[in-house]
Amino acid sequence: MKMNRNRVRLLEVLDKAQEGPVTDERYFQSRMIPQTLRELQKKYEINYDGKTIIPNDDDFADRLFEAGMEMAETLGVLCTSTGRRITFTRAELEHWLRYVPAQVEAGAGRDRAIFYSRRPEDDRPPGVAGGPFGQTDPEDYFIELMQSYAQEPIFDVIWNGSLATVYGRSGRTRSPWEVLQCWEEAALSKEAARRAGRPDIGIGCVSSATSEVGELSSSAPGGFRPTDCHRTCFMAELKTDYSLLSKVAHFIASGVVPVHSFYNPILGGYVGGPEGVAIAGVGGHILLQMVNMTSTHSLCTIHPFHHSNTVPQLLWATSSAHQALNRNTDMLTTILCSPVGGPGTKVLLRECAAAAITGSVSGVARVDGVRTTGGKEVGHASGLEARLYGEVARSLKGVTRADADRMVKALTDKYMPEYESHPIGKTFDKVYDLTTIKPLPEWQEMYEEVKAEVRELGVPLP
Repeated sequence: MKMNRNRVRLLEVLDKAQEGPVTDERYFQSRMIPQTLRELQKKYEINYDGKTIIPNDDDFADRLFEAGMEMAETLGVLCTSTGRRITFTRAELEHWLRYVPAQVEAGAGRDRAIFYSRRPEDDRPPGVAGGPFGQTDPEDYFIELMQSYAQEPIFDVIWNGSLATVYGRSGRTRSPWEVLQCWEEAALSKEAARRAGRPDIGIGCVSSATSEVGELSSSAPGGFRPTDCHRTCFMAELKTDYSLLSKVAHFIASGVVPVHSFYNPILGGYVGGPEGVAIAGVGGHILLQMVNMTSTHSLCTIHPFHHSNTVPQLLWATSSAHQALNRNTDMLTTILCSPVGGPGTKVLLRECAAAAITGSVSGVARVDGVRTTGGKEVGHASGLEARLYGEVARSLKGVTRADADRMVKALTDKYMPEYESHPIGKTFDKVYDLTTIKPLPEWQEMYEEVKAEVRELGVPLP
């Protein structure tokens, strides 16, 4: 029986997870990763000046890519289930990067969307995925919340939140409750899409799956569909396990397309400062493709105290990593906006605009989000901030990286003074009418005001 390319590579990855170098997890995280990144930062002169947010230097981007390639070759990925590293030679990395998908579809029928590889300052607009992306949301208005995204024409796909409860009960990992929770997520999400008149739109799933059990169960017939955006990830930093690899095996064996994966390096942790985050972002993306063989890949850097990624240091690291990847590969990269603010605050809207500019001008294939309040507050999400996020990202034709740097600096100057206060805003039911699924007047007015601010900065919003 002839096997496709990814199935062959899956066997290689699983063999490497069993036969790779034995490595202690603590040693890998606390010694190997920091030491490697420090050496690469010095070797390739990767420096953050504290002034620039959107770099405008192709030579820097190419050096950063080489640093990421060397990091991927040196470190690999630790499989905690076996205590061994999955490693690749430079030749293997270069070989498989030639086969990354440069285009992928999601959804079906009139709701089908196509995402394609982009370059920094690309005049073609990125795709847009709207939703709370893993944020926990109440069961009692989950349909209305997800409908607030599905009804927005700008969204090519929608990303689910996680259900806080199932039939009023708390879910439990690897239990019948996780199975029920994930099936309920599928049912409620598809109902939200139906009510919005977009029954075949691609849905990001399975958000409520805390283990492989939820994914494998709710991907069965009647649950989430092969045209939905299934997902897996790495654990920080640069770790996987048999639970995550079981999802990968399932995706490849069942032919699910598209599949999304993400890696979230933590500022100030084992990868170090913004320079280390940028190098890890590049190397981590390369390793995501090598191990998970997914079609789209998200970089969502994390601030250790705010659980967000819209501080200037992380916007710089995010832009730098994406420019390096998008100049040197055809990978379908995405940016997930994880702001500190919540619905009903201008802080949130300005953070969304800053992240949209950062990702779009750096060449991402799609902008994802918004995971408001860093995903910490239950039910603090709505379709309106994600609408602005998508509108800004898709309106940057002709905007250079130098222009973008000026715009993002102006936005961070406005929202950073309020950052430490963590303005979490209000829950969905306090900013939207649950009957009409329309923003309440106060929230709509804030959106219009911030949209006008962004237009004044030079973003050619319609």
